[in-house]
Amino acid sequence: MDMNDDLKKVSVMFLRSAIDRILAERDIKRKEHLQLRKACEQALEQLQLECDGEDNISTNILPSNSHFIQADQYFLPFDLACRSKNAKIVIIALDCLQKLIAYGHLTGSGVDIANPERLLIDRIVEAICSPFSGPNTDEGVQLQILKAILAAILAPTCEVHEGTLLLAVRTCFNIYLASRSPINQSTAKASLTQVINTVFGNLLKSESNYILSVENITPHPRVLNVGALATDSTDMLYDDVSVAHLAFRNVREKDAFLLFRALCRLSTKSLPERPDPNHELRSKELSLEMLLLIVQNCSTFSHNSQPFVLALRHYLCVSLSRNGVSPVVSIFEKSLAIFVQLVNNFKMHLKIQIEVFFKEIIFSILESSSSSFEHKWIVINSIAKICEDPQSLVDIYVNYDCDLTSANIFERIVNCLSKIAQRERSMRILGLRCLVECLQCMVDWFDDVYGEQINHPESPTVHQYEQLKQKKETIEHGIYLFSRKPKHGLKFLQERQLIGSEIEDIARFFHKEDRLDKTVLGDFLGDGDDFNKQIMYAYIDQLDFSNRDFVAALRQFLDGFRLPGEAQKIDRLMEKFASRYCECNPHLGLFASADTAYVLAYSIIMLTTDLHSPQVRSKMTKDQYIAMNRGINDQSDLPRQYLSDIYDEIAGNEIKMKPGLTKIPKQNALTANERQRKLLQNFELAAMAQTARALMEAASHYEAAFTTASHYEHVRPMFKIAWTPCLAAFSIGLQTSEDIEIIARCLEGFRLGIRIACVFRLALERNAYLQALARFTLLTAKNSMAEMKSKNIESIKLLMTIGSEDGNCLDESWIDILKCISQLELAQLIGTGVSNSPEFNDSSAQYVLKSAANVDERMLSSLQECLGETTSQNVVVAVDRIFQGSSKLDGDAVVHFVRALCEVSKEELSAAGNPRMYMLQKIVEISFYNMDRIRLQWSRIWNILGEHFNKAGCNANETVAHFAVDALRQLSMKFLERGELHNFRFQKDFLKPFEIIMNKNRSLKCRELVVECISHMVNSHWNKIISGWKNVFSVFTMAAGGTDENIVESAFITTNFIITQVFAKEFVNVLDSFQDAIKCLSEFACNSNYPDISMEAIRLIRFCATYVSLNQQLIVDHQWEDGATINDTQRVFLRGWFPIIFELSCIIGRCKLDVRTRSLTVMFEIMKTYGNEFKEEWWKDIFLVVFRIFDVMKLTEEQNEKLEWMRTTCNHALYAIVDVFTQYYAELSAVLLSNIYEQLFWCAQQENEQLARSAINCLESLILLNGSKFSSAMWVETITLIVNMFNSTLPHSNCDALFSSLLVRCVVQLELVDAVNNIIFGPGSSQLVTCLLDSHSLAQKFNGNNAQRTLLWKAGFKGRSKPNLLRQETHSVRTALCILYQIYFDIQRTSLEQKNDVKKRLLWLGN
Repeated sequence: MDMNDDLKKVSVMFLRSAIDRILAERDIKRKEHLQLRKACEQALEQLQLECDGEDNISTNILPSNSHFIQADQYFLPFDLACRSKNAKIVIIALDCLQKLIAYGHLTGSGVDIANPERLLIDRIVEAICSPFSGPNTDEGVQLQILKAILAAILAPTCEVHEGTLLLAVRTCFNIYLASRSPINQSTAKASLTQVINTVFGNLLKSESNYILSVENITPHPRVLNVGALATDSTDMLYDDVSVAHLAFRNVREKDAFLLFRALCRLSTKSLPERPDPNHELRSKELSLEMLLLIVQNCSTFSHNSQPFVLALRHYLCVSLSRNGVSPVVSIFEKSLAIFVQLVNNFKMHLKIQIEVFFKEIIFSILESSSSSFEHKWIVINSIAKICEDPQSLVDIYVNYDCDLTSANIFERIVNCLSKIAQRERSMRILGLRCLVECLQCMVDWFDDVYGEQINHPESPTVHQYEQLKQKKETIEHGIYLFSRKPKHGLKFLQERQLIGSEIEDIARFFHKEDRLDKTVLGDFLGDGDDFNKQIMYAYIDQLDFSNRDFVAALRQFLDGFRLPGEAQKIDRLMEKFASRYCECNPHLGLFASADTAYVLAYSIIMLTTDLHSPQVRSKMTKDQYIAMNRGINDQSDLPRQYLSDIYDEIAGNEIKMKPGLTKIPKQNALTANERQRKLLQNFELAAMAQTARALMEAASHYEAAFTTASHYEHVRPMFKIAWTPCLAAFSIGLQTSEDIEIIARCLEGFRLGIRIACVFRLALERNAYLQALARFTLLTAKNSMAEMKSKNIESIKLLMTIGSEDGNCLDESWIDILKCISQLELAQLIGTGVSNSPEFNDSSAQYVLKSAANVDERMLSSLQECLGETTSQNVVVAVDRIFQGSSKLDGDAVVHFVRALCEVSKEELSAAGNPRMYMLQKIVEISFYNMDRIRLQWSRIWNILGEHFNKAGCNANETVAHFAVDALRQLSMKFLERGELHNFRFQKDFLKPFEIIMNKNRSLKCRELVVECISHMVNSHWNKIISGWKNVFSVFTMAAGGTDENIVESAFITTNFIITQVFAKEFVNVLDSFQDAIKCLSEFACNSNYPDISMEAIRLIRFCATYVSLNQQLIVDHQWEDGATINDTQRVFLRGWFPIIFELSCIIGRCKLDVRTRSLTVMFEIMKTYGNEFKEEWWKDIFLVVFRIFDVMKLTEEQNEKLEWMRTTCNHALYAIVDVFTQYYAELSAVLLSNIYEQLFWCAQQENEQLARSAINCLESLILLNGSKFSSAMWVETITLIVNMFNSTLPHSNCDALFSSLLVRCVVQLELVDAVNNIIFGPGSSQLVTCLLDSHSLAQKFNGNNAQRTLLWKAGFKGRSKPNLLRQETHSVRTALCILYQIYFDIQRTSLEQKNDVKKRLLWLGN
């Protein structure tokens, strides 16, 4: 209660003091201030009464809710004081008002008693503003007005709206323009800024969601003066939008709309030719500044505010169409700053307007040769700001470049910037900055959006836009063809179904397609060809001239094309126009016929040319025009007033094509002086303004759908448009300039361009950028290294950065980077003075000099200075980072990297006379870095590395080959340390190069090194090797056949270790390579140069048989790498026994006597030792191999070798076969007897006496040892064999047979007789009697032919007497008799019939 009393007392004291101050002013005593003085006195009396009344109030009465006295009822003295025109009084009054409002004493919330249609606050603000009367207003008064206005608008207790708000703003505006005090100007501008911020800030804070019409915004009527701020604007360019038809959500929205519209109107006022810098120009500048402030701060609410969007279209955009081409740089700059804000924040509402501004203003200024440097500079800066916003740039591409009817704004931006980036330095830097910003936007867009969409399928709209873009490009190409040859263009579009084939379709296309060249279109329509005429008729018939004035119809007709210059063509067009106009207006009654309309149309065209052509000096008067048209209406005249109106309309408004279709004539500003260039610029700007204004006004009535881009894939087609002009600009800048800033911009552009091309896998674009950048390093050019400068060093650094940052996307482009790295190493050698370094020999120095563009010794020092930067820590670290970072590349990327690395290394190694191994060293390094990759990736990598190591290891240069082999050894050791699981084959892959090198490299040192490497791996990691054993044995197999003692011995020592040690401990790991091991031992055994090794190798084969015998179940259960489907019974044989038997047979077939004898012995020892483990079906295959021993006899060889073979090996083999057969008779008799008989029969037929004897002896032995077990069938087969032997070896006389051969047959016959004599025969032996008797008969006949024997003896037959067959004669008959007697006395098995037959034979022999 006490506090409230105190506040009231203070309030009263404050009001009393304020009024006392006014009364205390000396000038108030003047009579003109009488009313003011009385008002002050009355106010003081009233205050006194109120204070007295308060003192008499009982303490029992509740206190008043108000803390202080409301000053609204005491406003009259202050109102009169403000209007007193006395500066001192006004200042006091305004100061008091400002404080009363600020402290909440004066609110003005009630109705104005003097004018009930408005609130008191409206009167208060009006009173505050009333003292300002122009430039002569006291400066103190001006300052107090500004303070009071600011207090009224900012005070939370006051509600200043609509017209009153505009009055306050206009007052601040006028003080800024009129005040001579810089302080007041600054204060006015600051106050205006604060007021605008408050108005739009209050709108943002507003929570009202219901729509209020203009009539019910406030409960109290107001006098709304919506034009108050721009009452002196006399050149409005557009129809006003009725506020009454707008729906505002609240009064604050309406305030904002009115204020915004007023500022737009102010900014649209035309400047006089020589503007007053203190008024018109500053007014426009300030209004544009305030508009910029609004659009910068109001983007958050504007999208939901329909009135504000309408204001943007109808007022601001039209304002920009004028100010955006202002020759005044400050106006132009502010206009473009506003445009940038519109593009970035309001583009979804202004699609058409933005296109107009770009086409008619931005691009026109950039492409004009007469535009000033300042204008172009501002335009490019504005584009740069737009390009800073990725959303805006992508939206521009999607909504314009992908729209069928819109201009390719993004494409034109890039092309314009590319051209500008090739001009003088300052403009070039700005152009390059914009291009870099464009690319940076694409990268930022991809980075921002990709993460959000990576887990979502690609939006179908992306494909739709791509299809639209392709269709648009096709249409544009057709339009281009139309401008060259119209019929070709139409055919092109029809073939692609973009235009129908009917005449009406073509006409409709002409109407809707504004991009057609209007001059070409006019010539095409006016052509006399029937096809053209039909289209022209259809084109005009599709126009509707109903109820239109004749001139308006003619304007409509001429909107779409330019009249051709040829009179006949114009005549055809005007004739059809007249006909169509009369057809659409049959009830007009003005024209007697279409002829009248035709002549009138022609005369209007002539009038337009006459009145508006600068070439026509003497203009046609109205009377002359009327006279020219006399009698044209069927010999009558048209009404004079009608013709007069036509003349006036044409004089005031020329007939021309609709805005945007006319082209501004290009003037040659390059040869003009400054004054002429300025005139050209002003002319072009005026033309731009006219076109842009008309288009912007037209666009304000239409609303186009705007799409907000949201997919990262939009960047791909954008970059396909931009990459070529960007690359051209960056390349030229980098090539021609030494400016640090230009170089930095260009290199940044390269980096971004490569980044985009990489992430979207655009191979063509990526390769173009990378190859261009690689060229700028000067590392790839043979004769340019001496010209290296700092920009080339920076290019090198960038190339290295790209390699480390974008390695996953470089694919085939790695080759360019790695080639540069290879040459960089060479440059580093030069830069460090390698030729003078003692650690390099002369050849190295000469090579470096030769590689460095044939630089001689005298130039080396200067070259070293140039290239010294290549050895900087940054460059070296960057290179190392690439190779170390290879471990972070993904699976596909590292394959590309390795492939390129090997390709560059191949080039280094192929250098004639001076191969380099830098990249080969790096291959080893990256192999170690990537050692932890999964097997699948390593297999792909090693497929490439292994092939390269194959070639490097076979290089003719031993140093290179040795390095490659040693590198292989290091890598192999690392891989072996990691071990390998069964059924994997990676060891086999990475050891394969050792095989290739061993096979192809003939250098003994290199081969020895290979053997040493393999031996070292076996000795140190034998327990880790699994699939690699195949490679080990393959290498040792090749080494085994060599002539170098060190190689052979080293290989055999390791092989011996494997067979004796490894097989015993890890036989399961070697199983897949067991056959290779036996083959390897076979090769050692067959090396005739080292007999000791041969014998030891055979011993080891014998040793391997033991392993097979002991591990048969292991062989059966093993998962073999070749995956062959072999049944279990065959697996042990094919994987174990057969390789041993086969390789022993090979040794027998290839080696000398001692070795093959040993091999033969071992082979049959194995059969005898382990034959009990053999299956029946195995024996057939084994003996097929055994019988191959005798195949040597079927080959054409030297006779001596053949004889030796038969005497030794074959004899040995025959007896061994019989031994094996006898030992395993039970298993072999049923399956192999026939095969053995066949082999014995073949041996018996040979001309070698010893072999033939051995065959008979073996047969005899076989029968004697096993005959008792023969079945009857076996005996039949045996008797048949002996009979065949007898018959085939009978020495019949033959002129072609050699005597030695006949002699061998005789010997065989005798052996057969002896054999039969020694054998106890069973059933069927009677057949042998016939054979014996035939042998006896032949011998007896020969012995009886004395002449023949004498002839042979004389011919040199050995012996002291004549040759004879007495032994054969006697033995054969004796044996026959023995057999016959045996049969005769065998009572049990001989029948009576057989006895009678035997008896007859015995009697015959006895005779």
